[in-house]
Amino acid sequence: MKIEYLEYLIMLKQAGSINKSAVLLHTSPQNVSRIMKQMEDELNVELFKRLSYGVEFTEAGEKALELAVDITEKIEKFKEKYSKKVIDHELNGELYVVATKIQNNAFCNNIVMKFSKQYPEITVNLIEDDFFSCLAEMEIHEQVIGLLPLVADKSFSIVPPKYRQKYSWEALNQDHITVLVNNKSIFNRFKSISYQALTESKFVIYARNNFEDGFWSQIISHYIKPVHPIFVASNSYVFFNKIIEEGYVGLGCQIASARSDSMQVDYINKNIKFIPIQNNDIFYNCLTLRKDIPLSAATKCFLEFMKKSLSAEIINIKNES
Repeated sequence: MKIEYLEYLIMLKQAGSINKSAVLLHTSPQNVSRIMKQMEDELNVELFKRLSYGVEFTEAGEKALELAVDITEKIEKFKEKYSKKVIDHELNGELYVVATKIQNNAFCNNIVMKFSKQYPEITVNLIEDDFFSCLAEMEIHEQVIGLLPLVADKSFSIVPPKYRQKYSWEALNQDHITVLVNNKSIFNRFKSISYQALTESKFVIYARNNFEDGFWSQIISHYIKPVHPIFVASNSYVFFNKIIEEGYVGLGCQIASARSDSMQVDYINKNIKFIPIQNNDIFYNCLTLRKDIPLSAATKCFLEFMKKSLSAEIINIKNES
């Protein structure tokens, strides 16, 4: 069996459908279907059920997925241990990674730590900040990689035109916007919530700088248009406390909600409910790069490491949740 089959299986689980996985793999849905069918034939099992809204992995499929992640990780570790020695003398230098809080907590921090252990000669400076501050940081540094959110709505973009033109935006995976409410909220009985139903709610967001330029404040202002002013929390503790103790409403995302560095996850899970937006609004975690400056060997190395690591990270988060 080809390693390619395992990579396709991992991406299919991550994307949730054959069409979406084809986009992320830069291939056709027919090719994804063909490879998955070959894999099922070789293993003589049904890996997933094809449904109208996507795919649903079977028990055998979940076990095959665990095996695929384990094998691909071991292969990468083998390559890093033995192949890296040939080019180690070229891999030195410095680069910057910028990310918003959710992307950093869920993905970047862990990836940067692993990379730094394997490539100690490369200095990686990780910057966590608000969305627009991250865009500004990318203008300052030449060797820089961003992991930033982008709304999957062609009629609305929070990215100014100059940044859309100057930077490239590659969707690595998609996530769903969710509403954060406490256990006493009137919304608790709903399986999903529309933006219109949230107009009268009091919203809280976490922001370091100008909250009006933040990702979540832009989403709230554009789609919900709340009647009450948005409360800006200076840290994660205040953000969650406002929701749990005072009944404020927050916005978040489905995948990254499984992780938090600010409070105990058990405490959050017991007191906060994550409810999806009714129209299943999605955004993408995008790999953002400057178009005007060539990437150094060190930056290319981290870029490849990051892409491969993200697939495993996303699978792990989904399994944890």
